[in-house]
Amino acid sequence: MFNENHWMTSNAAIYISFLLNMLKSKKIGLIWDKNTSHYSNKVLQFIKKCNEEATSLEKIVLELVDEGLTPIIQVTDVAVNKITVSREQLLDFVLDTINEINQDNND
Repeated sequence: MFNENHWMTSNAAIYISFLLNMLKSKKIGLIWDKNTSHYSNKVLQFIKKCNEEATSLEKIVLELVDEGLTPIIQVTDVAVNKITVSREQLLDFVLDTINEINQDNND
């Protein structure tokens, strides 16, 4: 879900429902920094609703990284933010990965 400024918003955070559908019977851990869009009332209520509707195995666990600790705890986040990739390249990466996974499953 892309938006004009390419930053995560509370609306884009709702992709977690997709994760629940994709990873049935799994716990999903989200480690986010304390950007207000990550723990807005809208997002927290959505996670709560998902957890109430889920089975005992399907849960979303949200952990917020304290300010100033992103470079230490979210190393991949920092690394990815330093890489310049066009939207088209990113989509190609995703599609290539999906195709690889599908091929492995077919084998």
